[in-house]
Amino acid sequence: MARTKLKTAALVDHLIHLINMHEANRPIVYSPLLSDQIPRSHAANAFNVFQDASLKFEIIRHSILWDPCREDDLDKESIPTVIQLIDDPVFLQALDQQTEASFAVLLGSASFNQHRAEKKGTIAPAKFGDEHRLLSYSVAIVDGLQQGINGQTMLWNRLKKIAKRNAEALWNGCCFEVLR
Repeated sequence: MARTKLKTAALVDHLIHLINMHEANRPIVYSPLLSDQIPRSHAANAFNVFQDASLKFEIIRHSILWDPCREDDLDKESIPTVIQLIDDPVFLQALDQQTEASFAVLLGSASFNQHRAEKKGTIAPAKFGDEHRLLSYSVAIVDGLQQGINGQTMLWNRLKKIAKRNAEALWNGCCFEVLR
């Protein structure tokens, strides 16, 4: 159980970093605040690369958080690894119910089981903006794990507000002067 507790605490740390990254990326990727300052230029090409890299790095961090686990490889700090380490059907059922409730709030009437059930056929590719919903799912699940395993919860909404305020303090003060 000690290993599971440590991995769960590490998930919380990874998620806090991801929340900060997500809020820092919002003005870069979704707002005209920065992009409107840059006319068609060589600098615009560099900004497009920066914008793309920022979003892709966030998606990589999401992927690491959800990295699948194998029975013979339980060293990863990912949600599937922590769930694999849990050997308590009652806790897993409680986590499933809590997650179901969180998903219902996020998705309306659709259920968590409908979304996680494997479907035949191809999976639709991720769309621009899907990382917002994935972050909400991740917060709900990691919070459930943290409460159930370590008996603690985080003030996630407060953390998001602080991350947003910090990102705004940086990006709202940036002014670009394009040289060519």
